[in-house]
Amino acid sequence: MKKSLLRYCISKSILRRRRGKLYNRQKSFHISYIIQDSIVLAEATNNAAKGSYWAQRLYPEHSKEHSEVAAYRKAFRRIDTSRDFEIINIRVMANGTIGIAKPCDYCYKILKLLGCSVVYYSNIEGSISKEKIK
Repeated sequence: MKKSLLRYCISKSILRRRRGKLYNRQKSFHISYIIQDSIVLAEATNNAAKGSYWAQRLYPEHSKEHSEVAAYRKAFRRIDTSRDFEIINIRVMANGTIGIAKPCDYCYKILKLLGCSVVYYSNIEGSISKEKIK
């Protein structure tokens, strides 16, 4: 993945924190970008709609749909399923800094089933970690 694409996703996430509706409602937010062939196909944040089908089926311990699955649902018709895709997860804190956004175990399993090859996520240092899905 190109570094310029990673920088673009990070800066877009931070700007969304400053300008978006999420600024006053939440302490932090988690956003995922689905990438294929260096093109952002979709982006999504955690969906706090309680009782949603996806939240109940995929995350029995959680009351919300995670951003990884929400982003895949948005990109579903645009993804070429014959090739792998990548995902970028970023957590933006209330003060505009970057936090840890490593996917949970459920999301790893789901992403593997869906054909994701690599996960990039923000870490505590404010940089991006890369992890291949096995």
